[in-house]
Amino acid sequence: MAANGYIFTRTPEGEPYSKDEKYAPRELLQLIFNSTKENADGSRQLYFDTEHYISLLTSAIIIKEPSTERILNTDDSESIIRSGLYEAISNQKGKLFNYEALRASLHKKAKEFFSRPQTPYSVITSIAVTNFKKPRINTSDYTLRFGDSKQVNAMFKTIDDSNHHLSDYIGKHQSCKFTPLTIDTSGRTKSEAFHLAMQSADLIRAIWTTFSTKGSWKYNFGHPSIDPITIMPYGPAFFIYNKSKRRMSSIFWVNRSHPINPKFNQFDGKKQWPNIESIRLKAMRSINKQPYKDKLKQILVRYINALDSLDHSTSFLHLWSILEAITIPNTMQYDKLIDRASRPFNRNSRPIAKEILKLIRTERNNLTHDAELKSDATHLTYHLKRVIDHHIQSLIFNSLNVDSINEYAEILDLSTDTNILQKKRRMIQTMLKRESLHSSTKPQP
Repeated sequence: MAANGYIFTRTPEGEPYSKDEKYAPRELLQLIFNSTKENADGSRQLYFDTEHYISLLTSAIIIKEPSTERILNTDDSESIIRSGLYEAISNQKGKLFNYEALRASLHKKAKEFFSRPQTPYSVITSIAVTNFKKPRINTSDYTLRFGDSKQVNAMFKTIDDSNHHLSDYIGKHQSCKFTPLTIDTSGRTKSEAFHLAMQSADLIRAIWTTFSTKGSWKYNFGHPSIDPITIMPYGPAFFIYNKSKRRMSSIFWVNRSHPINPKFNQFDGKKQWPNIESIRLKAMRSINKQPYKDKLKQILVRYINALDSLDHSTSFLHLWSILEAITIPNTMQYDKLIDRASRPFNRNSRPIAKEILKLIRTERNNLTHDAELKSDATHLTYHLKRVIDHHIQSLIFNSLNVDSINEYAEILDLSTDTNILQKKRRMIQTMLKRESLHSSTKPQP
């Protein structure tokens, strides 16, 4: 599917692609088309039994907002793709699926979506933080409010009393001892508002977590852990409040990663809070200056989502995928991953870091191919987190002075031998002088 500002296909690496139809899901679309029924007027009709195929199209098609380059969330993307597909198929004749018609229909539907007005919403949940010293965090796009129980309870009263199913989750939310968290944001739909609100909060939690837990460890002494690795998980449920209608929506999301341990040790910010919030502000300023800021924000959200999981095997696999994204973004050369990933460690620590990473890679293969681990999943996850924290913090403050994640990975390939590095520097300086001299010389006839 060629570029039109909104519609892209997805490469095997998950990147948007727009040059041609190289990654278009032709066979899948033809299969869906073949499953339709032709009406008397020549139009076509889709049947329900194609739904499981249609849902796969969100894996192949990416919808982006041109003004922000932001990729649209899965729920709204699927809605646009489904609507565009229905329209394209209903008007097609013949036996071959018309890709041009689908492109035009998707473009029209996406343009209509992004032309909708923004509606203000609040996302309500809770977070495992005590002694929070900053009740409000403001940015240009959202506001996070902590501990505003009175206003939250007033929002809950706007729900229809007959909605007992939702009331059950409100009860679980209110009985949770976590600090109430309200995220004020906006969106064209509830799904978009929820997605943007959670990305905002997750980005903040990721920065707090990487700097407040770097090098820390949690031991379970032989007992399987039932807590997430993160120190700041969310509460049991999420709710959406429509601020323009002043009414709580019946839409809610259950947090399946809510700690089931009633004695979960919440993060106490009484002593640490001024320091980690100061670091967060510096980190956000630095992130927003970087040319790779969007990629880095995605990595940070993936990082905190991985640590949120109650299943530490899942956390382990998700963290490994993040290490791949940082160290081998364009290749699957795992020897390079180990060399690059161990680079931030000092000369004395690097050999053991490499050995640990090789063992972690073996365990990743065990879990992926044999569905089992030989080592404790919690300990493996902490080992991997320790490595990733080094790289994330280096990228946040751009300590290697790079312009992209790819360039960051490449610079990690440079020799660790200072003599070789000095020699290369002299060679580069010589060539720079030579090219500078050539550029200042007038061309000869």
